[in-house]
Amino acid sequence: MDRSRTMHVKKLAYWFIYGLLMLFLSMSGLEIIYRYQLVDFYKAELKALNSEAELTSSSVDLLVFGDSFAASPGGFVDQLKEQFPDKTIINAGLVGTGIKQHVSIATKRMNRFKPKSILYQVYEGNDLLDIQYPIDWQKQTVARNIYWLVSSTFTIVPFINYRLRGLKTSSTPQRKASGKRAYSARTKMFLKANPSYIQDINQLTNGMDKAFDRWVRYWKKLEKKCHHVNTQILLIPHGHQISRRYINRYQDFANIPYDSLACPSTFYAKIQETAGDNFPIIDPCEALHKADSIQAVYFDFDPHLNTFGHSILTKEIVKAYQW
Repeated sequence: MDRSRTMHVKKLAYWFIYGLLMLFLSMSGLEIIYRYQLVDFYKAELKALNSEAELTSSSVDLLVFGDSFAASPGGFVDQLKEQFPDKTIINAGLVGTGIKQHVSIATKRMNRFKPKSILYQVYEGNDLLDIQYPIDWQKQTVARNIYWLVSSTFTIVPFINYRLRGLKTSSTPQRKASGKRAYSARTKMFLKANPSYIQDINQLTNGMDKAFDRWVRYWKKLEKKCHHVNTQILLIPHGHQISRRYINRYQDFANIPYDSLACPSTFYAKIQETAGDNFPIIDPCEALHKADSIQAVYFDFDPHLNTFGHSILTKEIVKAYQW
């Protein structure tokens, strides 16, 4: 009886190890395909954000890489297209992504469109969290921490999660002007993990300096792909850098340990140092701060810019590219 049980346990252990090995090999294969974009995983997003005439144009004036700010309907990319119908602007923005994903898609997008200029959008609010997940076994669930650990190695995992959640860049959720429920679960989760994470990114403290070093390594890869094209970096600040009113609204979920944040920040200074003269930075801090004194530029309970805020970005971009 004991011998039979031992054999059964060994068999289960064998199949368990075999299953893990097959899963690892399968994930590794998918990861290679995803990282090198051997299949265009974001073809649907590209089609949703651009017209057929734009996608088939033989001359592209501007190619935009970025996250949900770039992919936002009615955002600065759409406003640029509306203001300059004589220019072909391709929106390669991707909701919920960071520089790791942008490096992956850059070669395919560059080869296809051969743009005259490139705009790379960075968001100070959470781009480093896409590099270094806030793993915390005391404040976060085991499942969440395991997900972040796996995602740190396999970038295909966040993409699978993105697809399973049915997110579409063409259907970005409507931002609410008021109400606590308008905050995304992701924002609340980050605040729960670390109420001062925005400050840490702003000042590159509490491990964010190491996360920035990793960001730089990805930037160097992107830089090689873009060095022959007129490329500028649009650095979007977090609302906490613009007005105290946005900090007050976060107090509903966490005890924010600061009254204000620098704008421009240490994060900005380091990106400027890294990019050098070849990659100018478009810094909308002053313009957003001035505009916010007249009318809110961010949604009340959402870290994204509203339509008015995007119009300020648009003006700064136009000045930078001298259109």
